[in-house]
Amino acid sequence: MAKIKKRNFDPERSFVKELLEFGKVNESTLQFIHNLTIEELLSVKIELAAKAIGRCYYGFSIWNSIFSIVESAIYSSATRLCTSRKEIKEFLGVSERQLNNLETRMRE
Repeated sequence: MAKIKKRNFDPERSFVKELLEFGKVNESTLQFIHNLTIEELLSVKIELAAKAIGRCYYGFSIWNSIFSIVESAIYSSATRLCTSRKEIKEFLGVSERQLNNLETRMRE
């Protein structure tokens, strides 16, 4: 079983704080998001995007793109929440080599 480490949260590095400051979300919206699973949140996002254009997406291979979309979101969260490379590796559960490969892909 993985050992859980507790670390003080740095609110200055928070993406949520940034969204609040730019008025993209409020506390009520955050509570609704908190109550959704990731699967539900992705489904809502896809449905709203389809509704905005009046139909489903065609020609965009979402099935083949979803891994890179999720990978990018998780990597972005890790770099915001963690204060060192060691913490990023522990958060993601990857080796130094895997982290180097991930960083290279994210720069592209």
